[in-house]
This record gives sequence, structure tokens and C-alpha cells, in this order.
Amino acid sequence: MATNKQSEKKAAGIFSNFMTIIGVVTVGGILIAFFNAAPQLSQSEAHSTAVVPTDCLQCHMVKIEQAPIMPHRPMEYCGFCHHKADPEKLKTAKTLRAQRTAN
Repeated sequence: MATNKQSEKKAAGIFSNFMTIIGVVTVGGILIAFFNAAPQLSQSEAHSTAVVPTDCLQCHMVKIEQAPIMPHRPMEYCGFCHHKADPEKLKTAKTLRAQRTAN
């Protein structure tokens, strides 16, 4: 009888560890997806000169120069989620867009 209880405890421990690992992987995946969902900053003079969030907010909160309105609360630092776009990828994307519109 004692071995039956021991095997039940061992099985419960293995199940608990398995569920913990699944939970950690799921939460980690959600966090990674959340931070990768932020769009990259396009190559523009305004983005290259912006240093503090107030520089970003001047365009994105007041809707100056056709900048999209920011869909979240202002943060302490924009670069935590938003990264500058790779110029090569940006050129490739623009070329593909131009080819699609030409066809």
C-alpha cells in the first residue's frame, strides 16, 4: 500500500513539473510575441533625431505630418519595443511594393 501512495506522489510531481514547464514556455512565447508585435520605426529624419519620448509624442499624439496616432500610453522609452528599421529590408520592401503596384 505504501508503494502505491509513493507512486501516486511521484506521478503527481511529474505532472506538476510538466505543467509548470508548459506554463513557462507559453508565457515566454506570449511575451516574445508581444514585444515583436511593435512596428519598426521607418527610416525618416524625425525618427533618427528623436531622442526622448516627447520628441515622438509631438508627431504621434498631435497627428502632425501624417504620423499615425499612437495606440498605447506613452512609455518612458520608445526604443524598448520599437527598433529602427534595417535600411536594406526597407529598400527591399519598397521595391516589392513598387513592383506590385506596377503590375
